[in-house]
Amino acid sequence: MIATALRVVRRSAIVIAAVVVVLLMALAAVGLYERQHNPMVRTLLRVGTSASTEPVTVRMGDITFKFSRNYFWAPPDHEGRPDEKDALSFGLVALLPDFQPRTALNAAQFDEPGWHDQIRMLIEYKGITVTGKQRMMNIYKFADNKDVRDAEYGLHYFSQFGGRLQLLFDGRFDNPTFFIECKAPETVKSPSCERAITIAAETTVTYTYARSHLEHAANIESRLIDFLNEHRASGPAVEVVQ
Repeated sequence: MIATALRVVRRSAIVIAAVVVVLLMALAAVGLYERQHNPMVRTLLRVGTSASTEPVTVRMGDITFKFSRNYFWAPPDHEGRPDEKDALSFGLVALLPDFQPRTALNAAQFDEPGWHDQIRMLIEYKGITVTGKQRMMNIYKFADNKDVRDAEYGLHYFSQFGGRLQLLFDGRFDNPTFFIECKAPETVKSPSCERAITIAAETTVTYTYARSHLEHAANIESRLIDFLNEHRASGPAVEVVQ
């Protein structure tokens, strides 16, 4: 009786151990995939940052871009998978105001903590679907502080997440001409601002830079569009759709 019970316990332990091993392997596989293909994970791991000037061609629907590799913080998610003709996302990083890529001379500016003059761009195809005014209204519905207050540079804002995130806009609340999401200055050492725009059919850009550059928001967005068009190999020109 005791021997039988011990055999059952041993078998159960073996089965449990096997299940744990399988789960760990599955988690490792998921982690590896995320490391390689998820842009948000790649930004933390800094995968893809390089001083290489090797040209990289990226197709997204009707548009084909060509960038040197030293612009990428997250390579195209279809890189290394020739069966996939369209990239769904890739990330670029440059220095304001002229959108300079990483080089041996300026590498320290990319590696030091904080945002400083960096601008990071996440270009997505068939990704987020709501940008501009509609995005602002959707966020406002769930904002924990709907009081509209004055901000710098003639902008206005309401808050989310206990005041840690400020949703800034220009113009009338019911018809804003500009909208951007910024970290509250008192909550982090290097507050940043992020804006999502649609630039072509099913194609969006979410770009982020230091809040200290907010005064030049209009010029930055205009230069961003010029930058993307300068690196457009074929297809229609990109523009701010919403």
